[in-house]
Amino acid sequence: METILVVDDEDDIRVVVRKMLEAKGYTVLDAGDPHQALRIVTQQPVHLLLTDVVMPLMRGTELAQRFQAVSPWTKVLLMSAYKVAEIAASGHPFIPKPPRCARDESPPGVAGAALAVRSPDSV
Repeated sequence: METILVVDDEDDIRVVVRKMLEAKGYTVLDAGDPHQALRIVTQQPVHLLLTDVVMPLMRGTELAQRFQAVSPWTKVLLMSAYKVAEIAASGHPFIPKPPRCARDESPPGVAGAALAVRSPDSV
């Protein structure tokens, strides 16, 4: 099963997204800050990085670059409550935050991105 790492400085968002993705059968890890996320990627494979863009310690776009330097096969999906110019410039897909969906659905965009991830063996 694919592993998704959810990175957000807001605990409530991490909890909601984690529950939605786990309900779909994904293995979900979470980190409250980008530095914790970078430690996780050195310890285990992550297929999808789902990260907030606006965080106090590091922008999500910078985290994505650093993350993919360590794990180039990891897919990235950005999320933000703000429209930030750097999102489009990053070239990564984006979903608005907070994710809105029915109780039995993954957040829009997350399911598609999560389904598109491939294990390191298939890359």
